[in-house]
Amino acid sequence: MLALASMLVVAACEKAKDPAKELNTIRSELSSGNYGRAAELAAAFASAHPNDPEAHVLQAKAEARLGNAGNAARALERAMLAGLEDPRAVLRDAAFDQVRGDPAFDRIAGTSRNRPERASVETPGPAPSEAVHAGDVSIVERGGKETIRAGDIVLEGED
Repeated sequence: MLALASMLVVAACEKAKDPAKELNTIRSELSSGNYGRAAELAAAFASAHPNDPEAHVLQAKAEARLGNAGNAARALERAMLAGLEDPRAVLRDAAFDQVRGDPAFDRIAGTSRNRPERASVETPGPAPSEAVHAGDVSIVERGGKETIRAGDIVLEGED
């Protein structure tokens, strides 16, 4: 009986995670280019903390970086419903550049007042001419050069 009680205490301690540490882990995954992992972690965190707008914003950024405009839009909408104070500031983030122009994303982005045109940080080169996404894998063709991203692994084709 004592062994069972100690196992339950250990399990409860493992479930009681530090929210600030979890958010930092998600931010770290985003900044490292591990967008699929960041999206998974952010979705789980947002599910556990539905009233935390930052959780939904981080998920929206990760999904946008993956090119998943619909998922990014839904996460951004949840962030606004959770009380996101300044959607305009969030929408200026370069993370959303890849999904601007997508009807699902623009519909949500248009619900914030004075929606920004584009982020102030531009990525060099033409917009991707074709993008394919499957889970954590994305294939983007830009200027005749393909880039394949799977988690933190990036393969770039030669010209």
